[in-house]
Amino acid sequence: MIFRICTEAKNVKQILRLAGTYFQSGYTLFQGLGAWDGKEEKSLCIEIAVMSASDTLRVKSKVKHLARDIKRVNQQDAVLIEEIPSANLLI
Repeated sequence: MIFRICTEAKNVKQILRLAGTYFQSGYTLFQGLGAWDGKEEKSLCIEIAVMSASDTLRVKSKVKHLARDIKRVNQQDAVLIEEIPSANLLI
């Protein structure tokens, strides 16, 4: 499973600190361009890979907390969380 949080690219340093607090073991951050409510904006996507099915619920809870924190910090109406089924392997 991969969890992806999509948000506006503002307060990036604060978001990185938050992501590091929740996911010390790792995450990936992508910057891009998105649209919300008819307006283009710089965007951030944070991906967290779940390595074991038994960890999914624990990670999902942390993802929700992180998304709520980002929503508050960025004063946004909504922050998107995507759940992407995947098989993940570290080599």
